[in-house]
Amino acid sequence: MPMPASPAANPADSRRERRKQEIRGRILQVATGLLSEKPFESITIEELCEKADVARKTFYNHFPSKQDLIESVSRELLVTASERNLAMSLRLHSTTRQRLDDFITRQVVSRAGNDILEHNLVRHAMLDLSSHSQNSRDTLESNIALYERLFDEGKKLGDVNPGYSSRFLAEMTAGAINTAATYWIQYPDYPLKQRIREIKSFIRDVAIVNHTAT
Repeated sequence: MPMPASPAANPADSRRERRKQEIRGRILQVATGLLSEKPFESITIEELCEKADVARKTFYNHFPSKQDLIESVSRELLVTASERNLAMSLRLHSTTRQRLDDFITRQVVSRAGNDILEHNLVRHAMLDLSSHSQNSRDTLESNIALYERLFDEGKKLGDVNPGYSSRFLAEMTAGAINTAATYWIQYPDYPLKQRIREIKSFIRDVAIVNHTAT
């Protein structure tokens, strides 16, 4: 018995969805630009709507509040970008030492070039963590999981210290970097790049097994 044909997609629905995603993307792009110029608190909904060329009602259809908007920007720039960074580090390098150095550099130092944007995103992340919200727990866990995957891959290679679990090493690495980032947003003269170099050296000493001839 022949199977009934699947209903064809409604072209009008497809166009509406594309239009919806285009508007959402435009709002996110404008928000990222404004977050690169000034503190989050000084950005208004009216300003966002004007620059994105959308009505206030349209904005709220996509983002119920400014908080939801910065969470979306943060998720894209800190979480999604972090996943891409790890994939790149794993693909480009063959040892855990190289992968760890490259990943941390991509995660922190490269983003520190835009101080205002990074301050906004890091400050939001720290405030979110202090609220103990589900979103903050998800963000923290996703960050630790990336480092855990890096160390898991290293254990397969045999160049990660078997005396520590991948989870422990991931928590220590993410914790050290988050602490440095917190100090960086509090103190203008904080030597972030120097501290990141020291963190990388410390984690290498603890986590990486050096295969040297005896």
